[in-house]
Amino acid sequence: HGLTVASSGPVSPVVRNEFDWGKLTYAGEKSVVDPLREGAGTGGGLVNFFQSTYMIYGRDGLDIRFAHGVGDFAAYSQQAIHGRKVLMLEVDVNIRDDNVPVMSNQRAENGSDVMTLERGLYVGAYFGIMLEFHSVESLIPSLQVLQSFTEGGYLTRPVMLKGDFSGLFTKETFIDPIVDMYPHASIVIGMQPDNMADGYSRSQVEEISQICANLTQIVVLSVDARVVRRSWDNLSWLLDQSPLYHLYIWAGWSEPETYTLDVTDLVFVRNNFDRSKVYYDVTPEIMKELKMALN
Repeated sequence: HGLTVASSGPVSPVVRNEFDWGKLTYAGEKSVVDPLREGAGTGGGLVNFFQSTYMIYGRDGLDIRFAHGVGDFAAYSQQAIHGRKVLMLEVDVNIRDDNVPVMSNQRAENGSDVMTLERGLYVGAYFGIMLEFHSVESLIPSLQVLQSFTEGGYLTRPVMLKGDFSGLFTKETFIDPIVDMYPHASIVIGMQPDNMADGYSRSQVEEISQICANLTQIVVLSVDARVVRRSWDNLSWLLDQSPLYHLYIWAGWSEPETYTLDVTDLVFVRNNFDRSKVYYDVTPEIMKELKMALN
């Protein structure tokens, strides 16, 4: 079945983000259709974007591979040799002393050889990108860079903007500037469990629900794979609050030698949530284990 959307007024981005683009057409004024088109590249769902550009051939977030912590070509190349093609770059962002955003998880001094975000966007133009901000000061200068690139036509692929809501960012310091300055992006909420034994609590997910209640952007919940299963009652409650909520599961990168995970927990998630809305940023070893469990 296909869907034709006819409207003389603004159309909810939920339609564009959650329906197969190949089966969706519009009958409306240019002023109605153009905002949907503008937001589809940088702010649309990953599966829709990469399926429509023939980078993947199904509607499964497992097919979207992330290169993690990319700050230079060496970091990318080391990960690119493992398995299928990389489609998304996960990049740490901080600030240089002269207020220039750089691709680093640490603040940089003037004159350092750390790659600037501007240069990184040029060399990474063929990838989608997730920027993980490690300081409040780095956000607004980075949004200004993104504005410039998008207006110049250099940035047309998915953009995900991630902030840690367990002590670093708040709605006022993260979400509000994004909505004002660069609304056509997915907003990624970094969540840390209250404790590893209990996972993500109901109070945590209720707080996130309140913070994101009025957003029209895709909201991606970034969670630790080790606690996703034991937190599922609370996480699934949150995911049910909006069709715009997606899940980003990370595993193994911070401590690859000691990180332990039962991959059947990830199989459980795949069996209980829309696979087109779950993304996996995991080490090659964990991905191999997951695919063996699926087979």
